[in-house]
Amino acid sequence: MKKEQRKEAFIKFCLEKFGDQFDYSKVDYQSNRKPVKIICKDHGSFFCLTQHFVRSKYGCRQCAIEALRKNTEPKVSKAPKEPKQKKEKIKKVSTSSKKEPAPIVEPVSNPESYNNFINYIKSVYNGRIIENDKELAAPYTIAIHIPDKKIAFEFDSLSGHCERNGFTKRYHLTETNKCEEKGVRLIHVFEDEWELKPQIVKARIRHLLGITSGKIYARKCKVRELTYQQVKPFILKYHIQGTYASSINLGLFYKNRMVAVMTFNKSRFNKKYDYELIRYCTVANFTVIGGASKLFEYFRRNNAGSVITYADRRWSQGQLYRQIGFKEIHDADPNYFYFKDNSLQRKSRVQFQKHKLPRLLNYFDLKLSEYENMSANGWDRIWDVGNKVFIAE
Repeated sequence: MKKEQRKEAFIKFCLEKFGDQFDYSKVDYQSNRKPVKIICKDHGSFFCLTQHFVRSKYGCRQCAIEALRKNTEPKVSKAPKEPKQKKEKIKKVSTSSKKEPAPIVEPVSNPESYNNFINYIKSVYNGRIIENDKELAAPYTIAIHIPDKKIAFEFDSLSGHCERNGFTKRYHLTETNKCEEKGVRLIHVFEDEWELKPQIVKARIRHLLGITSGKIYARKCKVRELTYQQVKPFILKYHIQGTYASSINLGLFYKNRMVAVMTFNKSRFNKKYDYELIRYCTVANFTVIGGASKLFEYFRRNNAGSVITYADRRWSQGQLYRQIGFKEIHDADPNYFYFKDNSLQRKSRVQFQKHKLPRLLNYFDLKLSEYENMSANGWDRIWDVGNKVFIAE
């Protein structure tokens, strides 16, 4: 099939699927792996891979966002030959008042993982659990709410909670803030964490619910200075974010067994501060009472200068840092991670800064933004809820 014929077939398919919602006059069709310019009548022009466009439900990302917020289909003029399109409409959820927005029911792209996650929490906690709570953070639906513990959990699948589906920069943050306004701590678990680091996630969940095997008191432990290679396996085994190179590495030992690790390096992002506390983690299933305090006090006795650190708000409110003498200075904006369709490999945005893209991507257009170039090459992104930033001077 010639290029012009493929272009005609592509436009015909799109007209049948989306009606006259989009203008295809700027389409320069090369192949299904090259982006084309499409014009949405409501939101203007955008670039998209043709294969992604034909598979998408809404076509336009902004149309998808509006549909998600309204919990209804976007206003699209359907082609007269496609009455079956009506079956794709999302049913409106009834509410007690017309003034209240309908609950947002979030997509689950991996039902098996989601159900395993929910069932695990049920298996370790015997108290009252509210599933699919539509009141806690209305209009958002929260997967698990445990009122007695004042804690809630969300399972964020990558392909379900991506920006293409309307989960933009402040979506997860807004959920978190709404829960915190009611005194409830919301934990966001990314799908890749559950699938690739299940033991770490399960241990964190048990700790958050107060389910541990016992206590270890720091006063009975000794601090040792170690190399990065000595602490690396421990961090990989027990820290949800994995390891990061560090120059100062402290281990806490109980009866010659390492039960906690704290690492430091020169400040990475803010050169105003001398050091950064990079990682702190403890052995699973035990509460190491006073462990962080003992390690940090040792560091301060042997290293002069200010320290900065960050608490990932998906998992932590930073209470441990407050307890050992840090002062909270502000909340950092949400951060994003890139991933490929059907992949569980979440990549740091730092790897894909725009100036690096020409040597990383098959297709690159200087006129497009970082995200537009990534999207045109089959990548999407998922947003977290940002960090709490702490300092000790």
